[in-house]
Amino acid sequence: MHRLALATALLLACGDGPPERKLPAPPGAPEKSTPAALPTAAPLPPPDTPAARDLVAICGSASALPPGLPVVERLRRALTTVESTVSSDSLPLVQRLRARDLAEAAADLRQAATAMEVHACSLADAMDAVSTAAPNTTDALALVQVLEALQAVSPEYKDRLLAAGCSEMPACGRECSAGLAATAEAEPTQRVFALMRECAAFRAQAPQGAAAGEAAVFAWIRARVATFADASVEHLPPESAARLAELRKSLQL
Repeated sequence: MHRLALATALLLACGDGPPERKLPAPPGAPEKSTPAALPTAAPLPPPDTPAARDLVAICGSASALPPGLPVVERLRRALTTVESTVSSDSLPLVQRLRARDLAEAAADLRQAATAMEVHACSLADAMDAVSTAAPNTTDALALVQVLEALQAVSPEYKDRLLAAGCSEMPACGRECSAGLAATAEAEPTQRVFALMRECAAFRAQAPQGAAAGEAAVFAWIRARVATFADASVEHLPPESAARLAELRKSLQL
């Protein structure tokens, strides 16, 4: 058998036919182009209802404020602003967001937004960015400044200022940033409730729940700051790292 015929027979026996041959296009015929991909459908806009309009306002409230504001203050001010503008039906959601751990608040807000077909939520994004912040040079240097400031205040104010300082450093306060800020501002009898309400981590670790006293609150905060200080050392220049060690020894932190 001729070699070409033998090769063709073997290909047919194995289930493969001879290679497909494409005939050249006639002269002047247009070239075939690859069909364009079909455009994806745009997400549906939220319904034109008071509840949906309120959620659009709530979700966009953080991006409407000056970017230079401290991040936790920005979140709180955003909620304060919408609290005075949304309908009475949406007030429970705003008040619930104000009194939550930031990670819980972000999840709650996203769930409400999704239910109303609100697809973008900068306020929830900002909450998530704070609650998941990692140690970094900016916050590490801010910690050194906070501890320097504590050297000059009376002992009865140190723990409150430590709570306030940690709340302003996203990598320190994280999901409990709002709770730490509320604790620093609260009356002594209300501090444990403020931290339990707005910080799931403290809530989970408080041995006596709401019966835990102010000492337990500040012991937990000092431990959190100490953990953040441990993680901050590698982000500091040598002189700042040495100063941080001195300050921690002086403050027994």
